[in-house]
Amino acid sequence: MLFRERRAANHSSGRNNPKGCGVAKRLFCRLAGLAVSGWLAFAADLEDCQKLYLKGEYSECIRLASEAMSDRFTREGWSLLLTRSHLELGHYPEAQTVISNALRRYSRSLPVRLLAHEVFLENGQTAQAKEVLQELNEIASSRRITAPDAPSYVAVGKA
Repeated sequence: MLFRERRAANHSSGRNNPKGCGVAKRLFCRLAGLAVSGWLAFAADLEDCQKLYLKGEYSECIRLASEAMSDRFTREGWSLLLTRSHLELGHYPEAQTVISNALRRYSRSLPVRLLAHEVFLENGQTAQAKEVLQELNEIASSRRITAPDAPSYVAVGKA
């Protein structure tokens, strides 16, 4: 069967139907658009909270970060921001709770480990602080970092 004949047979049998493809394509584009707009809103929320932190509005930052973390699956940025805000206000036990959860959730994150080191020191837990710093160095030196980003490089430099 020649190529043209196969193409005509597929078209007449309903396969490769341009109308069907158009509907599927439009549906896919709409779903992709919703996913991207949701992600952009999520990123904007995190950016807004970071701005509050930089302005020194730590209580409001704690409120927003806590709400975001309870409402949806979160990136590590929320945990870092919530922990830092607690540290700034002297809420050391709360900071330790947040960072301990983050260590379990983001076990390969170098920025989380570096902040955990600081939190453990603030809580007087020098043995845990030393251990988490050693783990950070082991992860970094074994090249088990799949896609290092700027915060990971900064964490290695500070460690």
